[in-house]
Amino acid sequence: MNRLSCIGIREDLIAYLDRRIEVGRIAEIDRHLAECTECRGIAEEHREVWKLLDLYDPLPVAPGFL
Repeated sequence: MNRLSCIGIREDLIAYLDRRIEVGRIAEIDRHLAECTECRGIAEEHREVWKLLDLYDPLPVAPGFL
């Protein structure tokens, strides 16, 4: 896989996973992830972290904190 292509994909990966990116770019990234195991692995790691963060129950803010 072309390293420059991977750099561009990784720059847009968070927006891609959050679907805050243009439809055409989503298709490009989909194609890239289908071919590039390294970028696909990074995307999966991000998804796993987000799943764990969804389970996190934040502590209440202490009175007077703000």
